[in-house]
Amino acid sequence: MTGIQLRNIFLTILLFYSYAVSAQLSRKDISADSLKKKTELLIDKNKKAVEKSFSKENLKARFDEKVGQTIVGKLFKKDTAQIQKPNVSLKDFSVENSTQYIKTDEPGTGRNFINRIGFSGQLELFKFPVDLELVNNFNPLNNFNIQEGNLFKFDFVKPGFEQLYQSKVGAFKNLKERRFNGLNPEILLKQQLNKQLQLLLKGKLADYPRLQAYINNPQALKELLAMDEQQIKLKLKNLLDDTQEQLKKTVTSANNTVSGMVQSERDGAVSEITNYVMRIKSEINAAGLDTETITLLQNFAENKIDRQMLQSFFISQLSKQSKLQGANHFYSKIKEFQAGNFGHKLPGSFMNRDLLLNGVNVSLKTARGPVTLGVASNQDIGAPKDFDFTNSTYSFPKLYSFVSVPTTNFSFGMGKISWTGVFDKEFSKSSGAFSSAVPKNNMVFTLSQNLNIQHLGKLTVDISKSATQLKNLSLVSPDRLIIDRNTMGNYFRDDFLETMSVGLNHQIDAVKTGLSSNVYFNYSGIGFQNPGQQGLANMNMRFGGTIKQNLFKNKFTIYLKSDIKNTPISAETNAHWRNFNVQVDSRIRFSKSYTLNFKYIENGVNKVAETSSAMYSSQKIQADFNGNYKIGGHYSFSHLTLGKQKMNNLGSLQSPDFLMLNYSQSLLFKDFSLNGNAFYNRELGGTALLGNMLNADVALQYSLFRNISLSSGLTYLNNEQVAKQVGLKQSIQLMVKKHFDVNAYVDLRKNLINPLYPDLFSTGRAEFSIRYYLDKQ
Repeated sequence: MTGIQLRNIFLTILLFYSYAVSAQLSRKDISADSLKKKTELLIDKNKKAVEKSFSKENLKARFDEKVGQTIVGKLFKKDTAQIQKPNVSLKDFSVENSTQYIKTDEPGTGRNFINRIGFSGQLELFKFPVDLELVNNFNPLNNFNIQEGNLFKFDFVKPGFEQLYQSKVGAFKNLKERRFNGLNPEILLKQQLNKQLQLLLKGKLADYPRLQAYINNPQALKELLAMDEQQIKLKLKNLLDDTQEQLKKTVTSANNTVSGMVQSERDGAVSEITNYVMRIKSEINAAGLDTETITLLQNFAENKIDRQMLQSFFISQLSKQSKLQGANHFYSKIKEFQAGNFGHKLPGSFMNRDLLLNGVNVSLKTARGPVTLGVASNQDIGAPKDFDFTNSTYSFPKLYSFVSVPTTNFSFGMGKISWTGVFDKEFSKSSGAFSSAVPKNNMVFTLSQNLNIQHLGKLTVDISKSATQLKNLSLVSPDRLIIDRNTMGNYFRDDFLETMSVGLNHQIDAVKTGLSSNVYFNYSGIGFQNPGQQGLANMNMRFGGTIKQNLFKNKFTIYLKSDIKNTPISAETNAHWRNFNVQVDSRIRFSKSYTLNFKYIENGVNKVAETSSAMYSSQKIQADFNGNYKIGGHYSFSHLTLGKQKMNNLGSLQSPDFLMLNYSQSLLFKDFSLNGNAFYNRELGGTALLGNMLNADVALQYSLFRNISLSSGLTYLNNEQVAKQVGLKQSIQLMVKKHFDVNAYVDLRKNLINPLYPDLFSTGRAEFSIRYYLDKQ
């Protein structure tokens, strides 16, 4: 080996060694840099974890967790409303205490102070929601008496129609608008099947007359949507069989290719159409609907059935569910259940009034309609100013018993028979007075029938028969619930026609024409007594109603209301009182922001004998303007009322005649709002009723710390020669931890003259209430 070769080998080895050392050093540098970066990332991560651990949010969360474990914290927890019993819970339950104070000249009478304690909420018993409410009012005159001044209500919560079926109605609307292009399923199916079959059968759809007739029949397509996949295929094949056999007869053995093409076309059409129908069915099922439900919803949307029929269908569907058996099934049959104090219209005539009752009322759903029964008492004496007159005409408290049973339920209408009985109990000693009216037993049977006249509305016919038995006060008062035998005997012994009543009621709601009306006519004999129409006896003749008409796409609306009734005052002549009330309203909508209303009201009482004499009358005309707009980029609302009224009274030498003006204005800013109101009354002559008066106030509404709402205002009153005051008003509402709701209000005024009626124009009024929510959502 030569020297040159040795030198070259040595240089090569040296070169490789130098490269290896360089690579090793480079890897060490990279490892050092990587380790340094990892260390920096770890330190930064630990630093951020420490900062997060001691951040304000984390410290607050840990503090709230510790507080929540204390007794006080547990009291404010959201789930404290849950009673620790299975299947029993409270929802939206609250306790409230409110106090009202009015400064008077005689504070010792106790008339200036009243306190109210209330409990309200919803109790769920085995998932049955029950509304509970109890209210007690007391003042220093009667102290706190748990047996007096109470209102208690126990009511099964039955969801309204909109709440119970809103999901179904909404699903149908969305499916129709978004998936079916606004068409009913059978109409969409008809259009699409015609297009597809023309393509699949290569324009030979006319060669299949049975199939063509079937897909053009909406009712047949509804039946097709109710079938399963195999039934659909079988139905389509059967529709094509006649044409197929006919073609086979005309095709010779030499045309087997043509026959095969016909068979292929048929099989392909059956497969494609079946797949398309199944896609439509899957979309309907995905919306939680079926063919039967959609058909019913379509009929409801087209006003072919009413809300009650749709509700009955869904109730029947719920009753078929296995989970709604036993108690749940019974609950689904309850239409209404009320106990305690409640407002209710007694069954019977459509002329019956709502009464404030204290008792029990139950209504159960049946196939023919609801069955209603109840027992309750009534102590509603009406207005205190009419106490002496009311006390002399009929006794109270009264004990009611009532029942209503459906008789017919056809497509053209429903019928029912109702019975209501009333028994005058001993007069309540707590009222401090005695009734001068003779107590009596009274009962009435009513036979009602509704007739649906399709597009002409609904007609109701009522036929009633009553019986009355006055009590003999010389006998021991028998407080009995059931009407005695004498009353039952009078039902057949008295003058039959004079104790009967016949009524007609017609209702219509035509959406297309914008017309809705409710008119009635009722005639009764002089001896007819209906306890469902509380008051002095009954009206001999009564007619009236309401009519509303929308015109020009709701740009103009006119509303008419009237009520005319004759009350007999003599059994020998035709003398009677004639009460009348006529009202005409109209509304002009210029835009969504501006409306103008006009109103005319006339009412009065005439005594009709040989001649007609006006005893009392009143005429009033009024205009209202409403507007919402922007001022400097801020929303503003205005309301202006201008009215004139004149009254004529037989006992007054001069008739009151006055003009009134009321204006209110609101202006909304980002963080507060400004509200003002002014009322002015001007006597135009005759006897002063309100006097010349100006009452104005302005208030600023604002918030502090997000959970405090305040309103501060000034007020001014000037009632000519009666009172003149200036003052300020302040209210505050505070929400604490979403459980305590505190409200306070104070109205302080200074007399600028000595008021004529100090108690009416008080210089101080205050209200304070605190409500605690056990489970604030």
